[in-house]
Amino acid sequence: VQTCALPIFTANLVTDSANSITQSMMSTGLAGTGPAWSVYRDVSTQTLSNSTWTKVQFNQKDFDTTGLFDITTNYRITPNVAGYYQLSSSILAQSSSGAGGLTRYVMAIVKNGTGYKYGNDIYPYNCGQGRGVASVSMYANGTTDYFEVWAILFGSGTLTLFNQGGQDTFFTGALDRKS
Repeated sequence: VQTCALPIFTANLVTDSANSITQSMMSTGLAGTGPAWSVYRDVSTQTLSNSTWTKVQFNQKDFDTTGLFDITTNYRITPNVAGYYQLSSSILAQSSSGAGGLTRYVMAIVKNGTGYKYGNDIYPYNCGQGRGVASVSMYANGTTDYFEVWAILFGSGTLTLFNQGGQDTFFTGALDRKS
């Protein structure tokens, strides 16, 4: 058994008149109260054309701290704080043809319509379903940069994205560090 003696340190914590620590009191670079969101595909399945990149239409919110995620028209987030964002998405796809109907599946988190960060490349094995996941950090300028999720399915039958209340097809993000 080893014993370690630690120095005694006493300090005062600076707060405002309401005994709170505000964003302006924090060191620069801390995320604090920056944008955070969790959206998902619900209401109905989204059908994708075979071998065609398609934007995932997230149409419900678990939360959106800034109200900036568009769930009705563009299906994307345009964060209003410049900085680095941690983004994660999961998408569950299926084919109506069942086993062997979904032969390949790729998803990507996209910045400004072109900056792809690919998730895993799925080759479903005789089940007709596949789940793609991606988790990346990306920079946004706080004014014009936006993030979306896109997917491409290869197979036969009707190719769709699941919509089971947010547990299968979702997109989350939060400001990690202000720039």
